Amino acid sequence: IILTASGGPFRKATVEEIRGVTLEQALSHPTWEMGPKITIDSATMANKAFEVIETRWLFDIPMEKIDVLVHPESIVHSLVEFVDGSVIAQLGLPDMCVPIQYALTYPERVEGIAERLRLEEIGQLTFEKPDLEKFGALALGFEVGRIGGSAPVVFNAANEVAVDEFLAGRIKFVTIVELIEHCL
Repeated sequence: IILTASGGPFRKATVEEIRGVTLEQALSHPTWEMGPKITIDSATMANKAFEVIETRWLFDIPMEKIDVLVHPESIVHSLVEFVDGSVIAQLGLPDMCVPIQYALTYPERVEGIAERLRLEEIGQLTFEKPDLEKFGALALGFEVGRIGGSAPVVFNAANEVAVDEFLAGRIKFVTIVELIEHCL
């Protein structure tokens, strides 16, 4: 299973640049409109770490069969690679209307209000490996997925508190991941 992440506002930032990130910069997502908490989770890639952990435990998938790719266009939301090497991808515009609608109408697929994806207007789709040094929360997510037990709960709780502290202006952006790691 390959999960995709936009890379958030700091996809092209250096580790040094991330050390000086402001709240305003962290809340400035390039492709999604979200609330403050999930926007910060996207900026640290903790949101993708949670998805890795969820995939591991909800679907009983071994960690070595879960990967993450950065996909800045946010069109491909996930991929499944089969044993023969073929891949199926789930594509859609960066809009949560369709997933929410499907959750509410499952197992039916009903016509919705979401704008249609027009691949000819997208042009190209790009993918890259995430920088786990820059996005330490994602690296921790893979580690927590391997550890199991209460580690996912600790990861989540530490992230909740750390993001609240950052949003309140009491800690720096880089301290979010440092606090999570300290708690683990």
